[in-house]
Amino acid sequence: MSSVQIQRLFWLLDTINTFEPVTFKMIDSQWQASQLNNTCAEYATRTFRDHIDAIRDSFGIEIKCNSKNEYYIKREKGNPTVDWLMESFSISTMTNEAQNLKKLIVLEEVPSGNKWLTIIMRAMRQKQCLRITHQSFKKDTPTTRNMEPYFIQMHNRRWYVFAINKADKKMFTLSLDRINNIEMLEERFKISKNYNPKKYLSKGYGVSIYDDIEPEIVKIKATGYAPKYLRSLPLHESQKEIEINKEYSIFQLKVPAVDEFFLDLLHHGPSLEIIEPAHFREHFKKIVMKLAQRYAK
Repeated sequence: MSSVQIQRLFWLLDTINTFEPVTFKMIDSQWQASQLNNTCAEYATRTFRDHIDAIRDSFGIEIKCNSKNEYYIKREKGNPTVDWLMESFSISTMTNEAQNLKKLIVLEEVPSGNKWLTIIMRAMRQKQCLRITHQSFKKDTPTTRNMEPYFIQMHNRRWYVFAINKADKKMFTLSLDRINNIEMLEERFKISKNYNPKKYLSKGYGVSIYDDIEPEIVKIKATGYAPKYLRSLPLHESQKEIEINKEYSIFQLKVPAVDEFFLDLLHHGPSLEIIEPAHFREHFKKIVMKLAQRYAK
């Protein structure tokens, strides 16, 4: 598939995503105004159908038509993958449509994310094992393991692959920017069709799973801007807003008492306060006290 064809697929996805549900007449009208249409040609119905098939086969995104002959993108509840892809396609389309916008769009760099994503996703799709050489922050030398890649996740600007180590059958979380090399192996693996990564991640916090630390119910008081922020970007999948007042809101989560959680709370400063349980509150107090002592010197 040529770069021009890919750009046109991106354009069609972005157009439907922007105006959905949208008729073919509206899509053709937008095509007439597109800089990709340098011949001012009509958007042929057959080409449109071919593009829909190509989008399904290439990106796994289905475009459906309702009873009013309007087109829309099929989305699965609780699966943000399509929305993430659409955001990426939208940015690509905008920069292609208006080259002078490129310098006005500032994106966060994801360390070495794209370098290994393609081969990992191919292995996941084909249920094929990988030999991964990874340099942990905690070790002086890299480790090479034969692994079964189960799923990937982006967290705090880093891509992670969750994979089973063939030697001991344990799940490892590997940051892609710490991977030195990946080899595709002939060996295949099996994974249950009902396997749910979100259910697995719900036992931990962020990208870390703690088998020896049970999640607990935690209540947090949010003031100032924090309630709106947490509503738009929850700290954890289990988060619920259980009390709303003019001055504050109370959020409830089920998380383990781990450093990653407390560091996320620090990010919000005095806007968030742990109400219960007492030992969570006490642990967070010690972190804040130690920080204050360091800056008091």
